[in-house]
Amino acid sequence: MRNKNFEDITKLIKNSPYLGVKNMEFSPPQCAIEFKDPKIAVLFALNFENYFPVAGEFVRITYDISYLCGIRSLAEHANHLKKRRVVFLVDVDGVPSLSTPLGAPWDTKQRSMAIRNHLKEIIASAVENGTDPEEIIICCTSGWGGEDLYGALGGFSLRDKGYIVFPEEAGLLNWIVGFTGDLIAIKLGAFQDKLTEEGIIEYGALLPEFELQNIFGKCTKKGKIQEEEAAAVEIESSKESASDGRRQLRGYVRAGHFNHGILICPGRSELDEKPIDKMGLVTWRDKEEVFVYPEKLPYQPEKLEEVLTASKRVISLILVKNMALERLLQAYGNKSVFETIDTFMK
Repeated sequence: MRNKNFEDITKLIKNSPYLGVKNMEFSPPQCAIEFKDPKIAVLFALNFENYFPVAGEFVRITYDISYLCGIRSLAEHANHLKKRRVVFLVDVDGVPSLSTPLGAPWDTKQRSMAIRNHLKEIIASAVENGTDPEEIIICCTSGWGGEDLYGALGGFSLRDKGYIVFPEEAGLLNWIVGFTGDLIAIKLGAFQDKLTEEGIIEYGALLPEFELQNIFGKCTKKGKIQEEEAAAVEIESSKESASDGRRQLRGYVRAGHFNHGILICPGRSELDEKPIDKMGLVTWRDKEEVFVYPEKLPYQPEKLEEVLTASKRVISLILVKNMALERLLQAYGNKSVFETIDTFMK
């Protein structure tokens, strides 16, 4: 049976100028996406419930507050990230063994076993077609066209426009603002421009990129950032829910910490949106992206400065953490990150 959402979303992924998709193979309820750049494949996968096959097991990476405060580092997985180039995106609602009736309780152990079995089937099929399991990442989504998918596509769009994108899971500013949108998009002026000159990022960035230079190498600078700004970003998965997203954005901006608001939502019209509230918009119509830059909104200078300063400190801490870990690894040999730290502390 024809699945229009599947067709629409896979076309958006394939045609995205930011993802660099080399090839796609479709087998609903899943598709295999081959990326030209393994770093982009990893960044894309970090938006989802992900599984990295490693030596017969599966490693999950959830980029949350533990990475920001230094408890974890992507350097732990350096040897397992370099070759990843194929993402299998699976709609769990379309796999009978992974879905559950609406409203019914879902046993965590049962789900874990069902997912593990399905992952093994995907890997077996990939191996038959000549793909190394350590070139694969398997990602789960629920339905074609959920917030995770539009958040991933919208995040890459904001990255291309020069924004540094902080995921909600990272918990940035929760202790300052008390509430944030689904994403936070920041521009950091001269501070950010210095990062591009050093080859740490190329222009804008998704937050995990600050941990990837030592794994994938330096970036080539693509632009100069002159302004400083902070945008609350809300994601809605359907045009019918756009008004809810705008209402939440107005609340975030009204608090004074952000001078911009951006809605990520499919099927919207920029002619409808901009005169209403001056919010920015990332949307898709006829399989193509439309981006409306946000206008500056009223804000409280001291609160905005607090957000910008906190963002700079978080990025600096991530960079310092990875510099220190790299030096420890060089000094204490080819051990895991935690083995290295334990050796150092003794």
